[in-house]
Amino acid sequence: MVPNTLAGNGEEENVRLRFTDIKDFEPEQVARQIPQLRAMLAMRNLLRDLKSNLLDNATFRKELEAILKDPALSQELRDEMCALAPK
Repeated sequence: MVPNTLAGNGEEENVRLRFTDIKDFEPEQVARQIPQLRAMLAMRNLLRDLKSNLLDNATFRKELEAILKDPALSQELRDEMCALAPK
């Protein structure tokens, strides 16, 4: 059990990690094993690719549609965008 700092409600989350290779200890590989962090990594990568203009329009639309269909991912995207917006 570890504190669920993403939810911010003081609850704990049951997390089971598997390490079969030394690369599994890399932070991104650990994050891929936790569903909430995996979703955040996907959004981060999408935004990074968009910024770098590496995505074509069809791929961008497909990824954005997947995010918008999932209420939790949509809210995370809104929160991230609000955090990046100048105040």
